[in-house]
Amino acid sequence: MPNLGCITMAKFIAALSVIPIGTSKTSLSDHIAKVVEKLREEGMNLEVTPMSTIIYSDKLEDILKAVRIAHDALRDIGVERIDILLKIDARHDKPDRKPEDKVKAVLEKVG
Repeated sequence: MPNLGCITMAKFIAALSVIPIGTSKTSLSDHIAKVVEKLREEGMNLEVTPMSTIIYSDKLEDILKAVRIAHDALRDIGVERIDILLKIDARHDKPDRKPEDKVKAVLEKVG
């Protein structure tokens, strides 16, 4: 669910995946829920998807802060090893876009 109360500008749209390694269960949803909770507490603009969390902002610093928040959230619950994958789309020619604009552009072309 997106965090709808914040900014609309999004020069930076990032896919952030954090994978706790060495957990006692195969399901990671409890761990990821802690990360999302912390990101929301910090006011990050985000959308949770099945494979990553989309973070968006007009500031690169916010994206990098989200990585730190995610890492620290897992460390706070005792995770000793964390795999972090970050992919950033930095679009300076269209600063007023949102993540759903990227999806809409593709679907319009599909027809």
